[in-house]
Amino acid sequence: MNTAIDFKYLDEIGHNHALFEQTVARAQQLFLDGWIATIGLSGKDSGAASICLVEALRRAKTIKDDVGPLHVVTTNTTLENIVLHDYIMSLHNDVVEYGERNNLPIFSHELRPSLASQPIVEYIGRGKLLRTPETTARARDCAVSWKVEPMKAFLNGLTKQYQTDKILSISGSRDDESAARKSNLSKRNESSCTPVQTALGWSLALIKDWSLNDVWQLFSIVDDGDIESYSDNFHYMKKHYSAGNAGVCDLFAGNLAQNKSCGSRFGCFLCALNKEDLSLENQMDTDPKTYGFMRPLNDLRTYMINTLFDYNNRSTLGRKLSKDGYIKVGLNQYSLPYRMKLLQMVLTIQQEAYETSGNHTIDLIDYKELLAIQFAWSREGLSINLEWHSRFGMMW
Repeated sequence: MNTAIDFKYLDEIGHNHALFEQTVARAQQLFLDGWIATIGLSGKDSGAASICLVEALRRAKTIKDDVGPLHVVTTNTTLENIVLHDYIMSLHNDVVEYGERNNLPIFSHELRPSLASQPIVEYIGRGKLLRTPETTARARDCAVSWKVEPMKAFLNGLTKQYQTDKILSISGSRDDESAARKSNLSKRNESSCTPVQTALGWSLALIKDWSLNDVWQLFSIVDDGDIESYSDNFHYMKKHYSAGNAGVCDLFAGNLAQNKSCGSRFGCFLCALNKEDLSLENQMDTDPKTYGFMRPLNDLRTYMINTLFDYNNRSTLGRKLSKDGYIKVGLNQYSLPYRMKLLQMVLTIQQEAYETSGNHTIDLIDYKELLAIQFAWSREGLSINLEWHSRFGMMW
């Protein structure tokens, strides 16, 4: 990829702006080269990448009218940190409005796992055990089932829609995030400059070489009005990450003191590959008014972890017939009574949240999920009758 960068100009506008300008120039060339771009928007790193990408599209369109489009994508596993997810979706609204004002082809998408693969349907419907290091052979099981597969389906849809394989997935992944992330980027040969083929198709890690400080500096530059951005609400990014970091965010706005860097990690609250969801717990303790309504979700996580190896909660129902005609019986699914208890707990959490969650809602189970659970239970011999509706239907 041949990207012309005026380094003299970059020196004049300063280091912070120079990194931004270099990144925008690379992304601008991608659009001019005919790539259709997607970006998964989920947090601080992808937020920083999105600012660069939207500005690149704006500049590319002044040179060539038919560039793009850009698809902004967020996957809702239904188990996301609710406040952060709602904030990310507000950025979707901002980027679409910005695109309309500036005649830019920008589209917003909220993806979900298929109904059968939704976590609540898996856990409560089919009795799949809570994903922990002891119950899953692959460390990325949660991400694969609930995020990667929906994204694959979405990208396949774009390929059919545009009749081209020149679809580029742009991420906010950075080497500086962790040794594991750096290793994975290296294994996939991902670059910040050149698209490469991965399991998801063509991919590019636009801010791969950025530091955590670079990310927060960009938000500060946007907040100060030094550069144009599609949203003026990025100060909320720091608020949410600071709360997830126990109220401390030393690393921002050029402050190089790294006493307690603002690098919180947010995950699905019912993916227990880590025993504790420290970012969520920090948020609730730091600002109960904003985040406290999510405490019952963390309590549900704790309950499921604590009861995971109570084998009275397991089913001995055989599910697979071997080639020799035998049915293998094991204790590797939740029992129906335990699943009923989980359903009652989740519906109670949802009902009570309407009174305490302010502008946010807890929507783990809707009617379609309830029907999927009902179908799964009926396959195991549970008679669905008036008792079912009286026990569960009245909780809506």
